[in-house]
Formats: sequence, structure tokens, C-alpha cells
Amino acid sequence: MDFENLNNKKLIFIITGFVLVILIWVMFLTLWSSNKGVKSSKTWDLTIWSVWDDKDKLYNFVQDFKKDTKRKSLVINVENFDSWEDYDLALSSAIISWKAPDIFVLPSWEKSFLDNQVLALDPTKFDPDTFRKDYKEFIWDKLIDSVIIDEKTKKKKDFVLWIPIWYETLWIYYNRFKGIQASDFKSWAALNKRIQVLKDRNPSIIPLWLWRGKTVLHSWDIITQFLMLEWITSVNNADEAKIKSAFSTYFMYADSKVNWYDQKDDFMKIQNKNNFDLFSRWDIAMLAWFPRDLYKIDKNWFRKPWLYVQPFPGYFDWSWKSFAKFKYFVVNKDSKNISDAMWFMEYINSDSWASKYLKTFPYYLPAKISLEQDFLDSKIIDWYNIKLKDFDNQNLEKSSFDKKVKSFYDKGITNVLDEKSGYINSFMHLKTQLICDFKKIVLLENLSWNCNK
Repeated sequence: MDFENLNNKKLIFIITGFVLVILIWVMFLTLWSSNKGVKSSKTWDLTIWSVWDDKDKLYNFVQDFKKDTKRKSLVINVENFDSWEDYDLALSSAIISWKAPDIFVLPSWEKSFLDNQVLALDPTKFDPDTFRKDYKEFIWDKLIDSVIIDEKTKKKKDFVLWIPIWYETLWIYYNRFKGIQASDFKSWAALNKRIQVLKDRNPSIIPLWLWRGKTVLHSWDIITQFLMLEWITSVNNADEAKIKSAFSTYFMYADSKVNWYDQKDDFMKIQNKNNFDLFSRWDIAMLAWFPRDLYKIDKNWFRKPWLYVQPFPGYFDWSWKSFAKFKYFVVNKDSKNISDAMWFMEYINSDSWASKYLKTFPYYLPAKISLEQDFLDSKIIDWYNIKLKDFDNQNLEKSSFDKKVKSFYDKGITNVLDEKSGYINSFMHLKTQLICDFKKIVLLENLSWNCNK
């Protein structure tokens, strides 16, 4: 180009044009680089939500996952909720807002309305037949689903949907200083004999604190265990005769001849306390709790040589149902990082890494059959003479229980337990209400029904 023959206006115009082209090119490169960075960050992040377990311990576990699988650049965000209700609401809100975690947990005690949010696992990596051999029946029966792949022949294909690591059952904590023996827990008949001896020896001591709802920690699960001793495994199959038997057993441990029990119950409600506080003060001889509750006892201090446990007894010396509950990890079908999410599922499905999880949280019983020998003989806390095998009652058949909607069930049945009469009618009304709520919330049926009538 002949710059000497150009006038000043043309020269300025050309220079300005060159500058604009360069600026546009720089802006394009900047935006491209910025978008590329955002996409990469989202691709590599992984978020995991859980409930009840220590957040720091869970974080350390996922750091081991990164190291063991050589994913050092992977950013894993971990959240843990103390309350199941808070978790349930937060998870629903996160899914609606497209901020849901890549991996979260679902419960064994209800059919979650979030089941449709779960991605089925690749059957070549998570073979259903192998899964059945590796896990206990009451676990795999809930975690394998079938899909019709040929409408004409109705041929089905099995898929593993979720990966469990642990389960837990109720047991009886007892103060051996009160003269209670392990043989007293062979059956409820044997335990009742010991309770009568304790009452006669020291009327001021409560042998076993049941009969109430709000002042009994885990009362909603304890009464569920009594329902399962009647072979009730779901709200659906609870009939009046079985309900009467289960609730009568639960209520019989109150001393109804004097007002002392009622006075203590009223006092604890005013003080916002429960039977845990009285057990720590040695006012109660026995309690029905879960293995993880040992940490609460330890924090409140208890004379370690006197604390013992036994499995929750059945009515007689033959098989009954035992309430076993568990959570399992699932992959969000809308996850932006399905590759690493699936790697995590493979990780916890293996013996070696499931072992790491159980060592991180030693109050859980192993879901995998192959790990029982390694963990059932281990202590939950070293300075207590309490081992996981103390929870295992071979005379009770382990099973999950369908509460329909956990938060409604737990609150409703607690209120039923605090009634002094009419509990059968109250439970039957609760049953009708729960089934109605389940149809509305989970199945999206009969949406205009008033379930509180």
C-alpha cells in the first residue's frame, strides 16, 4: 500500500480499522479462554452429600479416594447433614435449582420420590448376579431393579441402582452394675423376669425406659422393631391385631401403679431431655439404641467397665424380624461429572475401599458378606467392651421397613406413643394418612386429596 499518496483522513481511518480488528481479536481470545476455564472447572468438580456422619472424616475418606485412584486434580466438595429432614428439603431444593450434588444418599426405610433422579449403574461393571452374592439379601433385594427391554416377550434386564456400605440394627445398652446378665436377653420373657427383679430390688430405678414417645430417643424406630416382631414390614400390612400386640408390649414397661414414671416423663419434657440423660445418671438400667449412640454416651461420660450391650431380643427362641436400616450412595442422573461419580461408586463397591469407610465410621455393620469376619469382632471405641458382633442376633431375620414417608411416620408415631389410650385407632388413622401422603408425594396420584381428614 502506498502510504505516501494517502491523505491524513484516509490514513487515520485505516489505522483505526487495524486497531479495532486487533481489539476484537483480543476480546475473542479472552472470552474463549474464560469459557474454556469454566467448562473445565465444572467438569472436574465432584460434590457428595451425606447424612449423620462426621463431615471431616468423610472429607478424609474422599481424599483417600483421590489418592488411590490418582485423581489429584479432582476437586471434591463434601457436605454432611445432622438432620434427615434438613437433608431431604435441601436436596429437593438443590435439584429444582440445578445445584444438586453428583452423588448423594437415599434411605432404605422409604421409597424416595428422588428415585427417578438416580442413574442406573453399568451392568458390565456392577453385575447384578455378583451383587447378589456379595451383599446380604435384605440389602440387594432393595438395590436391584428390573427394566423391561422387550415389550413383546416382556424380557427384563436387571440393574444395580445404588451402592451400600453399611447397615445398623437396634440393641440394648445395659448397666451391668444393676445385676443384669447376658442370659436375660435370650427372649422378652427372660428379660421381663429380670425387670421384675430390678423393680422389687430398687423401685426408684427404671429398668427399661419405654412407654413414651418424645422422651425416648429413637422411639419411632424402637416401636418399628416391635412391629417387625409381629412380621409387619411395611405400614401397608399393619393390621389392628398385630398393632395391638406390638404396642401392648411397648407400653407394658411403665409402672402404671404409681405416678413417679409420669412425673419423671413430664419433667424431662419441660427440660427438653430424654432417656439418654437419665441413663447417663444411672436412673435407667437399660435402653434400646443404635451402635452410633455409643459416642453420645462416651461424650456424656459413663463408667466404662459397667456398660454392656446385647442384641434386641425376640419373643421366643426362634426366628423373628429384625429392623435393619441403611443408606446407600447414588449417582445424580444430571451430574456433569458422571465419569468420576461412577469411579467413586466402583471404589466403595470394592472390599478394600469399603473397609476404609467402615474403619472411618466404626459404628456401622458391614453390608458386604466378605467383610463380616474382619469387622464384627472389632470394637467401636477401644476403651469399651463393646463389639459390632454384639448387635448380631442370629435368631432374628434382618429386614428393612417401609415407613412410606419417613418424616411423617416418625413424627406421627411419636405422637401416638404419647397417648395414654386409643392408640390403635390413632395408628390406623396414621396408616391411612401415610398411604395417602405417599401417593401424593411419591406417586403423584390423587393430588387434591386432603390426607389430614
